[in-house]
Amino acid sequence: DITAAHARDRASVDQRDRVLVPLLDHPRVRSGIAALTADHGESFGRNRMWWTHHGLYRDQLHVPLSVVGPGVPEGVIVDAPVRMIDVGATLLRLAGIPHEEHPSPPLDLAATEVREPRFAQGFGGLKAAVEYEGWLLVMNLQDHEVFRVDRTFEKGALELYRIEVDPGCSDDLSAREPERTERMRAALVRWLGNADPNGFATAFNVSDAARKRLVELGYVGNAESTNDGAWWSEGDDADESR
Repeated sequence: DITAAHARDRASVDQRDRVLVPLLDHPRVRSGIAALTADHGESFGRNRMWWTHHGLYRDQLHVPLSVVGPGVPEGVIVDAPVRMIDVGATLLRLAGIPHEEHPSPPLDLAATEVREPRFAQGFGGLKAAVEYEGWLLVMNLQDHEVFRVDRTFEKGALELYRIEVDPGCSDDLSAREPERTERMRAALVRWLGNADPNGFATAFNVSDAARKRLVELGYVGNAESTNDGAWWSEGDDADESR
């Protein structure tokens, strides 16, 4: 029931607004520093995906970061992508707290747009993407199907979108732009080839109570990557050397 699902989502947003408005209006909060962002976007029917963050389209990748408070340039909009890990050091610096031991440097909140390729990898190592100069290329790294997605994805398949005029990624131009598709695919394959085979995996001890809470939040039990070693091996792509 699409109508009911949209209503539940709208009700969830409205409830958060009711809770956040008085909090943000509190004198201590108003005089402090606040950052608003998210770890990913969602799909609401575009690309035949429903209420899932599977995929590497603009719906999933284009997540805003808003920062307000003393020391923050007012009314400045920066198009350059940033990393979630950089937000912590940024807040520490703005609050006058030492940030040198933070694992990443603070953001330059007044930086101009950076025209560099932006690479991304989907959860489980299922797909990867590169965004550059208003274009987005998405490549499947494995054959897969996903819950709430009315599509199947074939390993090696490519999609190309001109996101400056098609932010919803509705018109795949890969067949009509073969040279651009090949250039961006080659750059993406090189990036994958230079990646650490272990990805972002790490080993650490988690208590049973913490693991139970992570399961309740949906952060345990998702599909891990089935890739053994490199994300994209030589046998996957005969033209990888380009």
